[in-house]
Amino acid sequence: MPTARSPNPARRSERARLAILKATLDLTLRHGFTELTIDAIAARAGVGKQTIYRWWPSKGAVAAEAIMQATLPRVRLQDTGDFVADVRTQLRSMVQLMGDARFGPRIAELMGAALLDRSLAKWMIERVVVPLREKNRQHIARATQRGLVHATDEDVLADVLFGPLWFRLLVSGASLDIAYADAVLDVVLSGVGRDRDRPPARRARGGPRTR
Repeated sequence: MPTARSPNPARRSERARLAILKATLDLTLRHGFTELTIDAIAARAGVGKQTIYRWWPSKGAVAAEAIMQATLPRVRLQDTGDFVADVRTQLRSMVQLMGDARFGPRIAELMGAALLDRSLAKWMIERVVVPLREKNRQHIARATQRGLVHATDEDVLADVLFGPLWFRLLVSGASLDIAYADAVLDVVLSGVGRDRDRPPARRARGGPRTR
C-alpha cells in the first residue's frame, strides 16, 4: 500500500507566508494600522506568532510588505522616450493611489509609524524608497542625456516632482487628484523643461500686458 507523501516544506512555508500577508492586508484595511496586532494576524492566518517573526521583525514590517505588495504595481513606471508623458503617467497613478480611500490613509499611517520605529523605517527605505528612487534617478538621467530636460540634480528634481504629493497626503490633507498631478508637472517643467515642453506662460492678474 503506497504511503502518502508529506507536503513539500517549501510550498507549505510559502502558503503560510502568503496567508500572513493576506490576513495583514485585510485587517489593516478594515481596522487601520494602529489597531493591528501580531496576535490578530496569527489568528486570521491560522499560524503561530513565531511563524510571523520568522520573516518580519515587527507588525510594521509585515504591514508594510502587505500594503506595498498590493499598491506598488499600481504605480506606473515606464520609459517610452517621452519624458513628459511618462512622468505625467507616474504622477497620475500615484495620486490615484494616494487618493484611494482604502489605501491612502493606511500608507499615511505607515509613514507616521516609521518615524518612531527604526526597524520599520529601515525596511521601507531598503525595500521601497531606494528602489523607486533609483528608477526615477535613472529615468531623469536618461532624459537629460537625450536633451529632454535641462541638466539638473536628479535627486532634487525627484524631490520637487514627487514631494508635493507626499506633502498633501501626510501634512496638509488637501485633495489629491489628476488635476493636481498635472499642475505639479507643469510648474516643474516651467523650470527644467526644454522650450518645446514648457506650458504656455500665464499672465499674472493685474500685470502689464505685452504686445
